[in-house]
Amino acid sequence: MKTLQVGDVYLSNDIKIIPPKPKLCICVHPAGLWFFLINTENRNMYDCIPIFKENNPFLHYDGFISTHLPFTLKQDEWEKAKCLGRVSEIDIGNILNKVNKSKFLTPNQKRSIIDSISQWRIDSNSR
Repeated sequence: MKTLQVGDVYLSNDIKIIPPKPKLCICVHPAGLWFFLINTENRNMYDCIPIFKENNPFLHYDGFISTHLPFTLKQDEWEKAKCLGRVSEIDIGNILNKVNKSKFLTPNQKRSIIDSISQWRIDSNSR
């Protein structure tokens, strides 16, 4: 059985984007199946932060994490998606900082993502 954790990177074919195509996504809230997309371009409207191949060997290129809006995968979509690895601790910290400062996320989204990442860090340190 698959286990989902903060920072897991999946290749999903079921993301509702235009044009439809496989996309990389990072889990930011496992309980809600919330993810941020990894894009090839830095678009201001997506409130992006960079992610580098040198810190994340499963990437084929440097990219940008879109933090403006988490999207949700359905359970069956997530189960079909392929896990490629985990983002670095540096990237998780960058996501947390960006979410804290976000002007795009709702207060509930911010709180949920911050709590999820914080709990993951506590759990990781206790192992």
